[in-house]
Amino acid sequence: MSDVDVEAFEQAIGDFWEHGRAPVELPDIMAMYGVLAVGASDDGLFRTGSTLDDYLDGEYVTVRIDLTDDDPASSWDVTVDTLTKDIVEALAVSKNPAGKGRDYSITQIGSKTGNSPDSFANTYVSRLGDWCGYDSVRSVFESDDGHPDGWVVEAVTDVLGDDETLDEIADVTEELLAGTAERVVTVAVRLDTSDLEDYDGPDGVQWLYPDGLPVMNEAMRRYAGENMADKNIGGSRISRGPGVDAVNGSEDTLVGTPQSPFGLFSVKHPDNQPSLDRTQSWRNYPVSAETAMLFKKAEDLLEKTVMRRGGMEVYALPYFTGELTPEKASALYRAIQSLDVEQNKKEPPMGVVTYDLEEYAPELAEQELRYYLLTMPIGDDKHVVAESNAVTMYHARQLADALLATLAGPSFAPARSNFGAPTNWPLLEIDTEGPGETARRRRATKDILLGAFIDAGFQRRDTDKVGDDFRRVADHRLLAGEPLRAETLFEEYMQRFSDEFDGTDPVPSQLAGMQLAQLESLSRAGLVDGIPPVEPAPTTEWTTMTEQSEPTDIDTIRERRLESFLDRPLLQEDPERRGAFLAGVLVGQVSWYQENERNVGRPLDIRTPADEITARGLSQAVRTALEKAKIYAAEDDYSSDILYPEVVDRLLDALEADPEDWTLSKRDLQFAYSLGQAFGRRAMPVAFEIRGQNTSTESEVTADAAD
Repeated sequence: MSDVDVEAFEQAIGDFWEHGRAPVELPDIMAMYGVLAVGASDDGLFRTGSTLDDYLDGEYVTVRIDLTDDDPASSWDVTVDTLTKDIVEALAVSKNPAGKGRDYSITQIGSKTGNSPDSFANTYVSRLGDWCGYDSVRSVFESDDGHPDGWVVEAVTDVLGDDETLDEIADVTEELLAGTAERVVTVAVRLDTSDLEDYDGPDGVQWLYPDGLPVMNEAMRRYAGENMADKNIGGSRISRGPGVDAVNGSEDTLVGTPQSPFGLFSVKHPDNQPSLDRTQSWRNYPVSAETAMLFKKAEDLLEKTVMRRGGMEVYALPYFTGELTPEKASALYRAIQSLDVEQNKKEPPMGVVTYDLEEYAPELAEQELRYYLLTMPIGDDKHVVAESNAVTMYHARQLADALLATLAGPSFAPARSNFGAPTNWPLLEIDTEGPGETARRRRATKDILLGAFIDAGFQRRDTDKVGDDFRRVADHRLLAGEPLRAETLFEEYMQRFSDEFDGTDPVPSQLAGMQLAQLESLSRAGLVDGIPPVEPAPTTEWTTMTEQSEPTDIDTIRERRLESFLDRPLLQEDPERRGAFLAGVLVGQVSWYQENERNVGRPLDIRTPADEITARGLSQAVRTALEKAKIYAAEDDYSSDILYPEVVDRLLDALEADPEDWTLSKRDLQFAYSLGQAFGRRAMPVAFEIRGQNTSTESEVTADAAD
């Protein structure tokens, strides 16, 4: 574990995490990230000097006021200098995160993209006057609990609060500037430090920037705290009151308009919270100004954990259970800092952080690493659609193992092409043999964390449409170990079938293959309710030369393949689902025959799409398939009186009860039927392929024997 910044984290924990309680709720996580941010920077809680990193080599304008002069209002001057790293601390910047808000510090920051001279002078220099007018700022010299050096702020406000003087300062500033550049403006005062009560610096008459004047820092803190109590309320109203801080549990003055990092709490849009009394909002969201500032400090770290896909964003917020120590804080901060929002689209943050900590702090990662998951739509209407705490990688890894085990089974072995070529069908493309177990598990786990696993089988969504992508909710539930309902999956599968069906060609069999792989993987991992536990029999007897008495007999190969496929709980334990599947198999096989042997332009499966089939329609489709199978067998001198007797015999047994009397749900029936169609469509091509393999093997054995 790295010990970089451990001492700084120790200081931040001592200052702002004294309660020592492990994070449980989202506000805890946000505040803890704020502690990490404070520990990792030199800014402290209220300052934001790092925001000037983008302004370095720009300009800082200093309004110099000589307070040793009998008439400070006439003794001001303006200087312009290049902004360098060594001056940043002196400016004591505290930026208001609201884009158009006045910064909390007397130092005001211009546009990140630069300002022209007139724009800067008229906008940002004039904000010095606004700052001087705030009651919270003036309280350091006007209120009973003022600051002993409040007279300094009073003298400054006497100068900058005068409109005529401020206009003159703005005019002089504009004349001194040239071209568009990144700029900030601040104030320096000249005074005799012996007149200060709260001061720790060189004695004598000095020019002091805000950092050298604790009273300026106090004014900044009061303004920041006031802004968290009166923002967006309107008029002179304020939301503030005594109470217990929800994070640190201390009795404090609570502020009712703090900035919520995820935008989940705001008094700005009362329509979203019709029962909210804005002047009493501090009761709804009970945090002190200090905790509110920790939330603000946390924003950059929180943003690093987001993964955005389509219209949804998922935050995976790592934290440790147990007491927060400087070493844990250092490890956690380093892991979060390694994330990149753009890269998160390819490498999910939950995996990156977990693997990082497992390498550098394995014991800590195993015992205490947890995630707070937050899923919400992207857009102005902020609301949470799924939220879980104490999530680990356990369920993602369990599901990844289940997926690999499923794909390694006989139904999905690539060489048998049971569902066609896997190229461009994500789940079927996963390599279950190379390049090493760890790499395979990580690849499968990444697919689950990224949402590719769910996307493979679910209905497609309009990614530009905000807030309705159930796929991301499904991702969230799986990571949290919450099972999905089988009926929900069947609904999604048939909606996706509808997406793929164009009315002229059958839906690619690979889709049914992916959906079956998804369904059985979820069942193996215990993450689906409503179907029997699925554990496909690992039989391969119908493919091997040594176990097959007639390796080149198409009918036998086909029958053994069907029997093997049926040997799964999904089709064994529910006779109605088994019947629907066999009906689909017969329709699929007859359709293949029509297309390849009879040159029929619109085969039966095109006329009976699975997403429209009903119990009555299934009966009709079976009757039609049987009639066609008999006619084709007779006309084409087939070896029996009906095509595909291995299917017909099993199907007639399954249809002893009229499908219209079944209790199987519509979507369950349709999925079984679509799976059957896909299997039936591939029955003959796969049988030919296996016969070819077995014939080659038989020839090799014969040649070896002859030698």
